[in-house]
Amino acid sequence: MPTTAGCSRRSSASPEREQAVVVLSVLEGYAEREIAQALGIPAGTVKSRLARAKAKLRDELALEGARA
Repeated sequence: MPTTAGCSRRSSASPEREQAVVVLSVLEGYAEREIAQALGIPAGTVKSRLARAKAKLRDELALEGARA
């Protein structure tokens, strides 16, 4: 199981916009609505950035598992 530090390292490969949403949502526990308000972006944008970042992380973890 990946650690928080491992997720942080992997998320650093994501674009800064996606990384901010991941940190606020996954690591800090903010709701999508709160993130949208804090970043001044629509809630739908938060959802799409979070989904994109999670998909990238899932793919990276799958590749890492295939190599192990």
